[in-house]
Amino acid sequence: MRNFRLRIGFGLARIANPRQRGAYFTKEGSDATTHMTIGKYKDNTFTSAQGHGHAEGLRHGLKLNELTGFYHTHPSAGVSESDRTRASETDINARDNTLNLMPLMKFFIITAPLNNGVVNEKIDYTNH
Repeated sequence: MRNFRLRIGFGLARIANPRQRGAYFTKEGSDATTHMTIGKYKDNTFTSAQGHGHAEGLRHGLKLNELTGFYHTHPSAGVSESDRTRASETDINARDNTLNLMPLMKFFIITAPLNNGVVNEKIDYTNH
């Protein structure tokens, strides 16, 4: 689950027309993300995603107190750079609702590389 899902999650930003969402986990004793999960994606669309992915981590033995953040992709085909890199009103509302319950969570948008880069962009919108 660890490296496979991490690679898949970041690769999805390049090809995914439907949005993808998932969660980050950090195992006790680690300073960095140790696991990344992908949420339900069967009925996802260009503008919405169904699952957050944290339940998948819990099913695989991760603990709720190891949940450190959430991500979702912004598709890159046919959208402006600002739409790819900026949190929408829906993104912000979901973030704010979660932060009310879990104030230490982090929130990221993953999208295809900007300016002909080779590494996907991971945009932190936790405090924006």
